[in-house]
Amino acid sequence: MSNFETGTFSQVSGGKSGTAPANFIASTEDDLATITTAGYMTDRAREVKHNDIVQVNYLATTLLASTAATFRVNDVAGVLSLVAYP
Repeated sequence: MSNFETGTFSQVSGGKSGTAPANFIASTEDDLATITTAGYMTDRAREVKHNDIVQVNYLATTLLASTAATFRVNDVAGVLSLVAYP
């Protein structure tokens, strides 16, 4: 289950289902291994869909200490995960 607190997961642009991904920004204290675990995004299934893009500040313990990366939402049989986005 994702560890995005209220206000740390926001949609920044909409996407049309089946044609274009939506874009999100997020912040969490979780590490890379945790946020790329299968099922990490399943609790956000009402908000995200397959191929949506999520820019995540992870290891965000303070405003100045975090690592940023871009991920794609992957849906395998209803299990939503984040995978590295090229």
